Amino acid sequence: MGHITVSRWISILVKEKGEISGAKEMKEPQISNPSQNQSKEVEALQKRVRELEAQLRQVEIKAEFYDEMISVAEAKFKIPIRKKAGAKQ
Repeated sequence: MGHITVSRWISILVKEKGEISGAKEMKEPQISNPSQNQSKEVEALQKRVRELEAQLRQVEIKAEFYDEMISVAEAKFKIPIRKKAGAKQ
């Protein structure tokens, strides 16, 4: 269950970073031509989606790496690292 916690932390961090960087990138569009503004906004949103998808891929790779790293450590040292369900702290 420990790998889920790490994944959750990574997800929270990405969300926080995404909101912060997203706030910097999104500026008020200047009013000129509504269709031109809409196409610029669509392009900006598509770019943002691509960036978020890339971040998601990185987070998924990290989570998979951490999970595998824990599995290898558990096998090598023959100790349980992951938290057991229902275990008291």
